[in-house]
Amino acid sequence: MKIAAPLSLATALASTVQGMEHMNEIKIMENHKKKSHVVSPLPHTYLVQEAIPDNFSWGAVDGKSYLTKQLNQHIPHYCGSCWAHGAVSSLMDRIKIARKGQGVDINLSIQYVLNCGADKAGSCHGGYHTGVFELIKETGFIPYETCSPTWRAARRARKVSVPTLTPPAVQSTPVVPVRASRTKGDSASS
Repeated sequence: MKIAAPLSLATALASTVQGMEHMNEIKIMENHKKKSHVVSPLPHTYLVQEAIPDNFSWGAVDGKSYLTKQLNQHIPHYCGSCWAHGAVSSLMDRIKIARKGQGVDINLSIQYVLNCGADKAGSCHGGYHTGVFELIKETGFIPYETCSPTWRAARRARKVSVPTLTPPAVQSTPVVPVRASRTKGDSASS
């Protein structure tokens, strides 16, 4: 009889999963207009095939990792935001690479994108990575992860669908500014 309880639970869970609506996490929002903004030469225009290594990882460059932390989009609640995690993580990694791995990691707020970018970038019901970049370019910033100051107000005002989470401690609002254009001394490889 001890086997019956786990089997009943497994059957109940299987039927619940089958009844769930499948959500596509990749979705281009109606207000997302700018799909590309390339300001430097693309690698295929200047790399020679023979010079490219067979394998490479920013996680192991001369014994050092240039990658930032990995997050799970489904903890503490399900949220179809792989597109937001990927886009914001790529920015955090680029910052670490530009800083040559020095200093503490810069962790940017994925929650900010979900709260304030629902009409352009997406929500927990799907979105698109280039919408994240468009949102950040338009606003000129993305706050640090420790700061998602008005997540409840944003949800109420914009009527966006974001999971009910315990809000992080509200602190001052440090932001990572985004430059709109290059200056004379900038590298063209970013």
